[in-house]
Amino acid sequence: MLGSPRFVPAPFRKGHALCAQFLADSQQQLAEKALAAPVSVAAWKTKPSYAILTTQDHVVNPELQRWMYQRSGANVTEVAGSHAVVISQPAAVARVIEDAAK
Repeated sequence: MLGSPRFVPAPFRKGHALCAQFLADSQQQLAEKALAAPVSVAAWKTKPSYAILTTQDHVVNPELQRWMYQRSGANVTEVAGSHAVVISQPAAVARVIEDAAK
């Protein structure tokens, strides 16, 4: 079972059990079919995109995030948070999701 302790990465096991389980479950690998599927149009060219730029991220440099989001024309919300912003600031993430859903 994916949620069993042997599938939870070691760094996540050190933290709170529920957070560790959430992070392990939410970081699923992409199916090979998804990567091999032909794409005729990039959705971000015709549909609104939303992004959260995490200004204290030590995994993906905030300047790289900014550059990628500008290229895609995303509606960007900057949050003073780390790469794990969904755990550290769930309300900020929820607001962006709610805005995107409107």
